[in-house]
Amino acid sequence: MPPSVEPGRRAVCRVAVVDDQPLFVDGLASAIDSSRHMRVGVRCATLAEARDSLSANPSIVVCSLRLPDGSAFELLAEIIHRSRPTAMVMVAASPAPHLAQACRHLGAAGFLLKSDSPAKIVGALTRVSHGEPAFDAAVLGKPGEYLRLSARERSILEGVVMGRTNDEIASDLEVSRKTVEVYLSRLFARTSSLSRTELAVKALHNRWLDVPATLSFLRDRAPALSPLGTFP
Repeated sequence: MPPSVEPGRRAVCRVAVVDDQPLFVDGLASAIDSSRHMRVGVRCATLAEARDSLSANPSIVVCSLRLPDGSAFELLAEIIHRSRPTAMVMVAASPAPHLAQACRHLGAAGFLLKSDSPAKIVGALTRVSHGEPAFDAAVLGKPGEYLRLSARERSILEGVVMGRTNDEIASDLEVSRKTVEVYLSRLFARTSSLSRTELAVKALHNRWLDVPATLSFLRDRAPALSPLGTFP
């Protein structure tokens, strides 16, 4: 249970920052600690450290999209299944509409840019602490840029991007050539692509393969955002 708070005062929201760039972590931590209702309780540089930090029960986890030993999406999968309320906000070095939409779709509370001002990031985290999402419309881009892939679709798309033929993809996946052709036809239709080359270019440009296939069906399990408190 959250600790008692004096009437008229709001509980302090504990934040964990996960990133392997010390300058970014130090700057963000300083900005958060200067706010009225948030404090950085944990700093991590790797996915392994971030997993261990969950035992400290942070209210918000601010995590870099790319980590030395894995992806922030792996941590998101664990946070979604936690019994205690923890919101996760992704931070990226550059705008990536597909990834921002994937984050929202899979249950993250926000998607921010490292280039955002400290004030903007703190403001976004404050909204998250109140149970509100923190997604910038400019970063999200146009609706539909997120392509939800099944494990099979992802495997076939990976083969297309690598330049492998239908027969080679079928052999790799131990399925028939016809199965590969059926999946490709569906991918062409879903992405409005007219050729394998166009499909591969779109996949690389929109970074459709950056989201692990195992996370593509977590949306229904993601908890609704709610105001976050402090944990002992």
